[in-house]
Amino acid sequence: MATVLEGTWEEIKAHEGELAGRHVRLIIEPEFGELEPGMPEPPNSIRSHAHLEEMLLQGLLSGPATPMTREDWEDIRQQGREIALKDRSSAGGNA
Repeated sequence: MATVLEGTWEEIKAHEGELAGRHVRLIIEPEFGELEPGMPEPPNSIRSHAHLEEMLLQGLLSGPATPMTREDWEDIRQQGREIALKDRSSAGGNA
């Protein structure tokens, strides 16, 4: 299973024993204060991508696929409606 570790070098190094022999990908992001003057802050896409990748791997490793039922699709539609309603209400009804 994929694991996302985030923290300072010292915090990550504390997990060294757990990571021995495993494939590790290290991404070093600039701190806000390290950005060049006038440069926009980088998007949080690296972290989002790592989280999505972790979720996809968990899904792939969770067992054999099962067919989607009408109830599954209705649950997905309902979640979408709830997210859209929340987005509209947080935008002050301007969406």
